[in-house]
Amino acid sequence: MYNYDRGRRQIAHTSIKAPALGRWHTMRAVTVGGRMQAWLNGTRLLRARDTRFQSGRVGLWTKADAITAFDDMTVRGATGGR
Repeated sequence: MYNYDRGRRQIAHTSIKAPALGRWHTMRAVTVGGRMQAWLNGTRLLRARDTRFQSGRVGLWTKADAITAFDDMTVRGATGGR
């Protein structure tokens, strides 16, 4: 998971081994205010705070040398919450 600010990508606070190639994987990300959590195949790999972004946009990005496909993406907004 990366954040993007003023034209720069910056990796969030996590490091994992690369997932298996040639298979579909399930990714889930939840952000509320400055709190972020992310899962890969049901395992939570990221839990962080970043107060720079209280609201914003969602995007998908891959490196130029990657072969990546996305399917069935859902983005839901939330109101309130902490």
